[in-house]
Amino acid sequence: MLNEVFELFEDILRKQKDHPEKKTVYSAYNLRITNFLKKWISEFFEDFAKDSDMVDAYEEFIEEKMAPNSATIAKALNVALQRRMDRVCGYFPWDFFITYSYDSDVLPHDCKTFQR
Repeated sequence: MLNEVFELFEDILRKQKDHPEKKTVYSAYNLRITNFLKKWISEFFEDFAKDSDMVDAYEEFIEEKMAPNSATIAKALNVALQRRMDRVCGYFPWDFFITYSYDSDVLPHDCKTFQR
């Protein structure tokens, strides 16, 4: 699903370049995509915690596709990801989750994977 969101964003950018008179409309679409990604990170982080490749793809997309077009939005999305990773990885040792089995099935087994 993440790749579909990326493709949609790229499609909107192409359309925005082809039809500069509709910049406002396409900017609204990009904002919706940004809000979707931000909500996904903040409320459903377990999707990312299970798959470090997904985190890498997200970061690559933000740096290569989004940042050249909107540095402010790219920064906001990176901050959202980093805050969520810090919340999961920064406050509890992984032994805590394994010992007490709090969501251990949805958390990464090695927090170092998510420390950037």
